[in-house]
Amino acid sequence: MKLVKMLLLAAAFSFAFSGIGLAQDQAKPAKVTKTMLRCEAKFKAMDKDGKGYITLDEFIAGCKRCNKAKREASFNEKNLKGDGKLTLDEFCAKKSRAKPKVKAQ
Repeated sequence: MKLVKMLLLAAAFSFAFSGIGLAQDQAKPAKVTKTMLRCEAKFKAMDKDGKGYITLDEFIAGCKRCNKAKREASFNEKNLKGDGKLTLDEFCAKKSRAKPKVKAQ
């Protein structure tokens, strides 16, 4: 039994330092969390035509918690490129601690 354990340990040691194990460690996929899955589901629900982005009108129609001015401010805060389209990455990016500024109308 000791011989088997020693052989397994030696094989694991040589495998770990052969470079194969290191390449596999670097290729690990990002951990998918429940929050990420929920965010992606919300995005897909708003992107009804499957374009891969959400317009301001789609965002306003999909978010019903706040008034229109707050939704517009939130959209503009998330729209990092300033192109009027929210991608999945922009939509799911972590929110800043500061609340979006609402323009007085």
